[in-house]
Amino acid sequence: MDRGDSPACRMADKCSSVDSYKEVIDEVDIITYEFEHVFEDASRYAEDKGKLIPGLKAVELKRERWREKKFFKDSMIPTPRFYITEDRGEVLNLIRNEFNCSAVVKLSKGGYNGKG
Repeated sequence: MDRGDSPACRMADKCSSVDSYKEVIDEVDIITYEFEHVFEDASRYAEDKGKLIPGLKAVELKRERWREKKFFKDSMIPTPRFYITEDRGEVLNLIRNEFNCSAVVKLSKGGYNGKG
C-alpha cells in the first residue's frame, strides 16, 4: 500500500493507496507484516477480519521495547538484564552503578535495529 511511483509499486502486480486498505484486506486470505511499525488502522481491521497473522498482540508487543522485554521475562525466556526508566539522571546512575559504565540505551519506541 504505497504511492504508485515507489519502487515497490513499479515491481508489484498491484499497488494500492493507504486509503484503500480495507479493499486490499477484503481481497486476500492472510495479512502479515515484516516489522512492527505498520499502519495501525489496517492492522486492527485485518485482526477484526481474522486475517492478521501473527495477531495484533504480537505487533503491540514489538512496538514498545519494554513490553517485549517484560513479556520475555514473564514467559521465562532468557533475556539480557534491562531496566525501564523515563528519567535521564536515573539512566546515568544505572549505567554507572549497574553496568560498570558500559551499556546500550534504547528508546522504548523507535529504538531498534541499531538505533539507540
